Amino acid sequence: MYRLAALWAALAIPFWMAAVWFWPGDAWPQAVRSIDWHARAMVTGFAGAVIVSFLVAPARRWPEDRGALAWSLTGAWLAARGLSLSPLPLAQYAVYADLLFFGIAAVVLVRRALRSPSPNNLLFAAAPLALMMSVRVPLPVLELISVLVAVIAGRVIPGLVNARLPSRPARIRVELDRIAIGAQLLAIAMNSAWPNSAATDLVWAFAALAHLQRWWNWAPLQAIGTDLRLSMMLIAYAWLPIWLLTGAAGEWAPHGAATHALGAGLVGGMIWSMMNRTLAGATESPGWVERIGAVALVVGVLARFALAFVSPAWSSQVGALAVVGWSVAFLSLAVRGGGEAGSRPASGISGASR
Repeated sequence: MYRLAALWAALAIPFWMAAVWFWPGDAWPQAVRSIDWHARAMVTGFAGAVIVSFLVAPARRWPEDRGALAWSLTGAWLAARGLSLSPLPLAQYAVYADLLFFGIAAVVLVRRALRSPSPNNLLFAAAPLALMMSVRVPLPVLELISVLVAVIAGRVIPGLVNARLPSRPARIRVELDRIAIGAQLLAIAMNSAWPNSAATDLVWAFAALAHLQRWWNWAPLQAIGTDLRLSMMLIAYAWLPIWLLTGAAGEWAPHGAATHALGAGLVGGMIWSMMNRTLAGATESPGWVERIGAVALVVGVLARFALAFVSPAWSSQVGALAVVGWSVAFLSLAVRGGGEAGSRPASGISGASR
């Protein structure tokens, strides 16, 4: 399932850009040429699939796992992607296939939470239910995904930093974690109720500073460079305060800058890092495909964020760099070897909470 989602991420962006920029209006269904299709393709089709695979362990072992759960999830997801590329009379049914995909995952995770009602299991059980909303309002759901990313990162990154460095420099301050994530939730809520208000901008700025301090406590300068996979997680998390600061700038920031700092930088970067960590074997060292993918992702995300700021004369070149970087990064996941991905939990927290 991870490879299918990675392949979709690698192909959907250049496909959509080609449909918008190069193909005549009657060459492909009009729905594919809309910004709504792009948002749903990335939030519902890509991020939603990876999150479900992360939380529902057997799905990540497709096709090695040939149980009913893995096949039903994979079938619903494939149906949704195929229908989304169909002419409008059929494309409208993609929503129902996506709802089926998240519904199956919700049943599995709710049953798990009822058997073992730990905080992690309760949070994870709610995730597919929230993701169902992405078929109608993908961008607000993307903001909620950022909260899940912040929670998971706080459980994973400091432990990895301390495991890699003998001085164990990463510090976990529970009170700061609560303040940062609480301020993030408040900022999202206030932006929905009172967008473009001074009070909302101040909350966004405060949340950005809190997450920046949280990131700094994980000793990023010491950890980056010691391990490629950990470095990519730290680089991805750095986009969280960048997104919040860009959001705090409001109308001062160019259109699209905050959205892509969130979607490509934070969510895309952290998903690439976690997928890569899961697909790698327990003792597998980064190979050349992984290194190329990491560099391509950093370049692609930086180019997409910069695209909002460059002059129109450079927009085509920077846009092409962003598309190529993103596609190469996720194609590197789709084609790489599997290591021991099917034999261990996707993360320590999801495995420990079951």
